[in-house]
Amino acid sequence: MCKKHFSVLAAVVFAAPLFICGGVSADNFVISAKAEVIAEQPFFEEIRGIDEQFLEKTVRKLELAREAASEQVVEQEPDIPASVEWDWYDVVKETDVLAEPFYYDGAYALSESERDLIERTVMHEAGWCPDYRLLILTAQCIRNGCELFDQTPHETFENFGYAAMSYANPRSKKAVSDVFDKGLKCVDDDIYCYYNSTMVASAWHETQTLSIDIDGNRFFY
Repeated sequence: MCKKHFSVLAAVVFAAPLFICGGVSADNFVISAKAEVIAEQPFFEEIRGIDEQFLEKTVRKLELAREAASEQVVEQEPDIPASVEWDWYDVVKETDVLAEPFYYDGAYALSESERDLIERTVMHEAGWCPDYRLLILTAQCIRNGCELFDQTPHETFENFGYAAMSYANPRSKKAVSDVFDKGLKCVDDDIYCYYNSTMVASAWHETQTLSIDIDGNRFFY
């Protein structure tokens, strides 16, 4: 309420005692009060309009929140290129091997929940790729992230901003087993980050040392 509106209220307040004590006639007091109310009517109408708009918006937000809460969550399917054939997609092929593998010094023990998370992450990042090396390289980045930065797989998942599918296909599970259980490496560098240069540009990644580029999928250490 502005200064003017306080003055209106003050005028009424100060006039009331005078009316009670007989200093102001009843008719003049009523006329004066009506005049002040009429003068301030636009202000009060504006306030009421703002209140009504606020209530309408609040009710609408509650309705949208209630609708969102009642909607069934649908897991996102992988964005598989049209050229991909499904005959290899969910089947481990004889070609899902490395011609010239490197090896870690031993296995990396995983809990059941860690293995599940990594498998679904590899699925999201490279599970649809026909080149098995990309699945191995993705799993290798995750293992290196854990070892180089002394993090758990869940911490690496959060800190590196990975995404995971709701499931993992056999090829993704095989890649995780190859890297974490058998210690398989596609490259001997301690790669820990990557991006697809055919889809996005990343100046930060390019400040790192490039290890390998497979069809625009660039892996760095």
